[in-house]
Amino acid sequence: MNIFYQLMPDLRLGKRANKIMRLMLEKKTAILHQLSTNFSEQIGAYRFFNNENVSLVSLKHSIYNSCSNNSENKHVLC
Repeated sequence: MNIFYQLMPDLRLGKRANKIMRLMLEKKTAILHQLSTNFSEQIGAYRFFNNENVSLVSLKHSIYNSCSNNSENKHVLC
């Protein structure tokens, strides 16, 4: 799952976003301290969301674009 690389201004931010999204899907939670396997991972997630280069709009657009690209020319039930 590499859905955030295109819209993030920094490759490291894209990697962090993908890691956070993967953990959210695996652990079925959005609570950061429950996602993290250690303290440094938790701090990295907090810093990611507090970064001025990361916005909710860019995250939503990345997810929307990824979904539309994956479902292009396919029948999808919603």
